[in-house]
Amino acid sequence: MTCDPKAYNYMIVTIRMLRKAGSTLSIELFIPVPEEYYANVYENIISALNTKCIILSDAVKNVETKMHQYKVFAMLFSSFENIFFLDVDNIAVLNPDELFTSPVFKQYGMISWLDF
Repeated sequence: MTCDPKAYNYMIVTIRMLRKAGSTLSIELFIPVPEEYYANVYENIISALNTKCIILSDAVKNVETKMHQYKVFAMLFSSFENIFFLDVDNIAVLNPDELFTSPVFKQYGMISWLDF
């Protein structure tokens, strides 16, 4: 997941809804720059939801990135072998954990849907 400060409220709701749906997946939350790391939010709220915060500019050196590019870099620099990328403004109404064992994912290695 990627997030900028304008979307913190969405991000917290999205992560809580994932947990409420029963997901036990570990989450990596990428934020653009150190100046947008708010220790109180990440250390007290986000970490309690099994979410690790990663500062994207620490991973992507000497590359100027724009907001929509963050998603691609987050996927590239994720520590996970399999990725379920959920936009910060999307809500999971069912537990997504089973997607990784679904026949479609096993056959194609990818599941995607439109984001409008």
